Amino acid sequence: MPSFLHHALLVPFRHRPALAAALLRGVFHLPLPAPGTARVGDGAVSRVSPTEHRPDLVVLLGRGAPRYGIVLEVQLRRSPHKPFVWPLYHAALRARLRAPVTLLVLAPRAPVAAWARTVIATGRPGGPFAALVLGPDNLPRLTALGRARAAPQLALLGALVHGPTDGGRQVVITALTAFATARRLDSPRASLYHDLVLDALPAEERRAVEATMASAPHPRYVSEFTRRLTQSRLEGLIQGEAKGKAEGKAEGKAEGKAEGLLAILRLRGLALTAAEQARILATTDLPTLDRWIARAMTATAAVAVLEPRARARRSSAARTRRRRATGG
Repeated sequence: MPSFLHHALLVPFRHRPALAAALLRGVFHLPLPAPGTARVGDGAVSRVSPTEHRPDLVVLLGRGAPRYGIVLEVQLRRSPHKPFVWPLYHAALRARLRAPVTLLVLAPRAPVAAWARTVIATGRPGGPFAALVLGPDNLPRLTALGRARAAPQLALLGALVHGPTDGGRQVVITALTAFATARRLDSPRASLYHDLVLDALPAEERRAVEATMASAPHPRYVSEFTRRLTQSRLEGLIQGEAKGKAEGKAEGKAEGKAEGLLAILRLRGLALTAAEQARILATTDLPTLDRWIARAMTATAAVAVLEPRARARRSSAARTRRRRATGG
């Protein structure tokens, strides 16, 4: 059964089929025809083929009758049977389309990518077969926020592949920031991409990325989508921290919630005074912390989280003073 990562790596191509053609042009410099349209096609090798003889994804280029076909395979480990079925996928789609076809293998791990590049001996003299392989060595690393915003599916793919590698943290942070701020990306997809990237990271690296995102100056995107994402991440943070503190005692739960509240305030860019931070960390009343957490999702200032009534009274008093000063 395909793994989580296997499915995740196909998402960028399902959402933007033209990405496969863009990578063939940009990485391998293939002179592909103008795509016109790019769409996901039927991946069946033939009508009588068993289900195991079906490529992961087929992308068709061109309006009407396809002018070019791309067979996309995700490969996470070496497989003794793939050298036999990859030429079959290529030949079957080429025969069905009556058009050129390229087999593109996405291998996120360097040793598997090297194996997938091995020339396949088909038994026909002078006719070996070789796939084009995308791996950590040739897949673009998007670290410029503008490029990631313009190509969020490529940013997602790069974060999934490069995230667990050395130097991959900046690729991940750039991608997550792009998902939250890209105008062309709707909220459901941005939410999905965000979760796919974080869930694909090792636990320790995921915590480091979340800490960086919470403390570094990143563009703020205050919307219902981001508040919902922040809340879900916060709940996981609170549950994880509270579980290991004082074997579930109230003090441990309160400390976990207080730290989670501080994480939300940092992520939302709401500055705290030293006294306000000390007050949060000293609070052990769980219902109070829950109320503060709920307010933190929408508040525009830290004082509105801790003292909403006092803020309202001060605002009312200020309005009264302005009216008196203007004679209103």
